[in-house]
Amino acid sequence: MLERIGKYKILECIADGGQGTVYRAFDPIFKRTCAVKIMNQLVTGDPGYLRALHMKTSLSTNLHHPGIVATHDCSQDRDSVYIVTDYLPGSLARRMDSGKSLTNRQAVKTAHQIGRALEYAHRHGILHGNVKPENILFSGKGSLKVSDFGIAKCMAFSRYRGSLHTRSSLFYCSPEQVTENNMDHRSDIYSLGKLLKEMIIGTIPLSEEGIFAAYSGQMGLPGFFADNKNLMPNSIQSVVDKATSLIPEDRYDSMGNMISDLQKALRDLPEDLILKRQSALKARTTNALNSKKHRGNSTTPTSDPNQKEFDMPPGE
Repeated sequence: MLERIGKYKILECIADGGQGTVYRAFDPIFKRTCAVKIMNQLVTGDPGYLRALHMKTSLSTNLHHPGIVATHDCSQDRDSVYIVTDYLPGSLARRMDSGKSLTNRQAVKTAHQIGRALEYAHRHGILHGNVKPENILFSGKGSLKVSDFGIAKCMAFSRYRGSLHTRSSLFYCSPEQVTENNMDHRSDIYSLGKLLKEMIIGTIPLSEEGIFAAYSGQMGLPGFFADNKNLMPNSIQSVVDKATSLIPEDRYDSMGNMISDLQKALRDLPEDLILKRQSALKARTTNALNSKKHRGNSTTPTSDPNQKEFDMPPGE
C-alpha cells in the first residue's frame, strides 16, 4: 500500500472512482486528518486534462461556503497528481447503501442544502458536473458538504474522457453532458433532480442501458422517472419533473429557482411520522428519567451512537 505522497502520510484507502482514488491521510504540518485524491494514471500524462485540473482546483480553493468541502492543495509527486481536501467520514452513498431510507422531508431538506452549495458555486462561475451520492459528505456532527467541485468538467479537456465516466456517474449525468460532453448550470440542476428522486424512492430509477437508449436520440421517451410516481407527493414530483427535463431549456433557469420550489414543497409536506414518533419516545424517556431522579435514582441511559445520524436532516 502507498505510504506517503508529498508531505502527506497515507492512512487508508476510502474510495475508488473513474478519475482517481481517495485516501484518508495525515498532514504533518497542520497536524490534521485530510482526504487526498490521487488522480488516475490514465490522465497524468494528458496535458489538456492537467491544465484544466489545476485551473479548476485553483478556483475551488476560493469557494468558502459551509456546504462545500474545502480544497487545500493540488500538487504533483513524481508521476502522481493529487488534490487535498478536508476529510469527512460519512457520505450519502453509504447512508443509502445501508438500506436506511430517508423520509420525504429529510430528502427535500437534503436536496435544499445541496442546492444552496451549488447555487453559491454557480454564482462564482464554477459548475460541479458530478452531483451524486458519493460526492455528498457528512462530518462527524452530521453537517452536509458537497465535494469534488469542477473536477468532472476537466474531462472535456481529456482525450480519455470516454474512459473516465463511471457507471455511478452516468445515472446522474444530463443528456447533453453524456452525448455532447457539454454542460452548464442546468446540468447540475438535472443531477440534483435525479438525486432527489433517488432519495425518495430509494433506488436508481433507470438502468445504464436505458440511459444510453434515451441519450442516443430517443428523446421522445416519456421520461426517466415515469415509474414509481405514486411514491412521491405531487409537490416533489413537480420539482423533479422540471429539474430533470431532457431539454435544458425546459429545466429551472437557475438553482435559486429550484431551491425556492423545494422550500414550497417542504411547506406542503406533513410532518414526518417517524420523526414525530422519535420525538414522542424521547419525551416519554425524559419524563421517566425525571421521575426516577425525583425518587433519588441517578441512573441515566447510554446513548445509541447509530441513532444520531439522520434522526433529523443534516444542518437542521
